[in-house]
Amino acid sequence: MSVKYSYVTVAEKRAPTDESVRLLREMEQKAEESVVARLVLNGDNFFDVTVLVRQDFLSPVWRAEVYYELNGKRHMVSVDFEYGTVIVDNPNAEWLRAVNDAVAKDVAKHITLRLVSQQRNGGVL
Repeated sequence: MSVKYSYVTVAEKRAPTDESVRLLREMEQKAEESVVARLVLNGDNFFDVTVLVRQDFLSPVWRAEVYYELNGKRHMVSVDFEYGTVIVDNPNAEWLRAVNDAVAKDVAKHITLRLVSQQRNGGVL
């Protein structure tokens, strides 16, 4: 005689407590305070971009996060810099050129992948 076992998985889901909500709000506020600069470019329908420059308080790193939308999909590129190299009000700064290059490479990657996909599916280039 064989014995058959059955397994039951129980997932406990709890509603957020006042303390967890308070901690979440506190974390969101600290994240917002870490933003050194914010730039939003959404003047036209072609390319919407948001650039956040954040200072990481746990390491000597600043991070520029670029969020952009391409073909209806949201993408993110981040570039890290040593502390002190980010000068927000200098448009000729080296960090800004590095961010520009990173975004250009990411956009080119997505366009190239789309072209290769179309070619494989019998599309016209």
